[in-house]
Amino acid sequence: MGIDSPPLEALSSGHSETLPGWVAKRNEALIVPDASVERRSIFRSTFGPESLLLVPMSYGNVVQGVLAVSKEGIDRYGPDDEQALSIFGRYAAQAIVNADNVERLERQQALLERQIAAERRLLDVSEQLVSTLEPRRVLDQIADTIGSVVRFDQLTIYRIDRQNGKIEAVLTRSGEAEGSTTIQPAMDEGLTSWVIGRGDAVCANDVAEGVLAVGPDGFDEHDDEQPAVPINRHGRGSAPTPATQNIIVVPLRTHGEVVGSLNLMRIGGPGARFGEQEFELSKLFAGQASMALQNAEAHVTVASRADLDALTGLRNHGTFQRDLNTLVDAGSPFSLLMMDLDSFKAYNDTFGHPAGDGLLQVVAKAVVGAIRQNDRAYRYGGDEFALLLLGANRSHAAEVAGRVRAAVRMAVTGSSAGSPGLVVSASIGAAHWPADGLAKADLVLAADQELYQAKRQRGAKGATAEHSPQADRPARTGADHAAAFPHGSLLEAAHEMLGAAGLAEIADATLRHAVKIAAATDAFVAMVDDTAPGSSRNGSAKRPATHTAMRLLAGLGAFETRKLRIRRGTGFWGRVWQEGAPLQDGSGGGVGLVGVPLTDGGQVVGLLGLVAPEPAGLNHERLHQLTRLAALASTAAATSARRSQAD
Repeated sequence: MGIDSPPLEALSSGHSETLPGWVAKRNEALIVPDASVERRSIFRSTFGPESLLLVPMSYGNVVQGVLAVSKEGIDRYGPDDEQALSIFGRYAAQAIVNADNVERLERQQALLERQIAAERRLLDVSEQLVSTLEPRRVLDQIADTIGSVVRFDQLTIYRIDRQNGKIEAVLTRSGEAEGSTTIQPAMDEGLTSWVIGRGDAVCANDVAEGVLAVGPDGFDEHDDEQPAVPINRHGRGSAPTPATQNIIVVPLRTHGEVVGSLNLMRIGGPGARFGEQEFELSKLFAGQASMALQNAEAHVTVASRADLDALTGLRNHGTFQRDLNTLVDAGSPFSLLMMDLDSFKAYNDTFGHPAGDGLLQVVAKAVVGAIRQNDRAYRYGGDEFALLLLGANRSHAAEVAGRVRAAVRMAVTGSSAGSPGLVVSASIGAAHWPADGLAKADLVLAADQELYQAKRQRGAKGATAEHSPQADRPARTGADHAAAFPHGSLLEAAHEMLGAAGLAEIADATLRHAVKIAAATDAFVAMVDDTAPGSSRNGSAKRPATHTAMRLLAGLGAFETRKLRIRRGTGFWGRVWQEGAPLQDGSGGGVGLVGVPLTDGGQVVGLLGLVAPEPAGLNHERLHQLTRLAALASTAAATSARRSQAD
């Protein structure tokens, strides 16, 4: 019969010499003929003598428990009872092991499913990150998306300011979880410095504020004394008592060099601790974020180089056109200065082009040093420079122009580029938006007109005329002026083009002035062919880059009746199109070919071509004037296209 429902604590094998403990320890069955006289018995019957049979529940020689049965009376169990109950005990042990294994597998499966889900989210986040090409947006996306991978109460991204020798927080976010606490980012500067300095990630649970301030190396690594709070650089911290702060700090790298850190913090006791999986996911995420940051910074670097003139480091012509267009669209007043170097061609002819390049670098540095902090300087082309003065009126522009002229004169005179027998100085013309024109082409023309008027006035006044905003340079001689404008002026060409009724009239005006500048008889203007296969006629001035052919729009001389078709990359004209830059070719046998692209929005939309009378082609001055003429034609063509689209 036995005792009904004996207390479980009484059956515990923890007692040193209880009967169940003896069986469990030795993994052997035990028959007790009379438990009432057995000192190791942990319970006794109140009805008299009682027999006990105890067998281990073992599986694979590991005892899972003890099975005990009892009967009233003495010596009621024998070997057969022991064998039967032992078989039952082995089956019971196997069932216990199987149940434990199933439970463990279920826990592992749940953990694996959570890990796979987190890694999928990490992959989705990584795709978003690497597609972003602006560093600031990359940082924002890191802050916005890591919460889907690892929960946090506080996120801080630090970057190294190497110029000032500091580490500064560039972005801080609080988690969206209920009960999130806003934490001062300066709390973990010590730990952040440690991670950035060594490039090693840290997961620290249950840490005190002092450890965050000094970092995990608050104690000498060679000393036997250890920090009071455990720091795990490769896994979980494990403090026995609850604390308030749990933190992960992972380095961010670009090109293999640590540039900052990603810091995640949670507040609370054991439930807020970071786990091993979260630490690994944080490191994986930081690796993807580092790649995205590196791509974005590389893109910015390439884009910046594309916007800068390779020789002088100033913004280039394309950047000037874009910035000027932005200012016009913004509608706030500003001033434009166009600057041209006097006697630069003579300097180049006398000392050579390398010396001329050095002189341009000296001038560029002088210009940057003379303008205001928010003004912008550009190399317009050749020896011409442009300056955009934000918010400047006429008096401000005149003041800046005077400083620039003086700075250029002093820089050239005081540098190795200066020459006692040849004075290179600057002439400047100014235009003001909106007083001198609403369109950017009108504004440039107004500044150019004042610039060349200044040159003519300088010719009359001589080098002593210091009081004029356009003074400070020797006037060009008649030969110089003829070289720059052999017949007519760019200003006249611009007026004709802007007043033209369509592309055909623009092309005719371009040809008339082109042959005068180049002293040529054979010339043409071609435009991209919207009727060619693969092209789309959309009426937009910004044509797609899929065009492969151009058709003749207007021609003079040999091109008047010739059916010329130009294909990108084929022949001399096709090379001009493909490279998007003025080219000359003197291999035509007695004549020289000259090609200048017409562009709109950075894309080639047409071509000005002519046959020069000399195999050597055109000199630098004439080619520069043709390039200016092509730029005017491009602007006029784009304006005409927009006008047609609006109609």
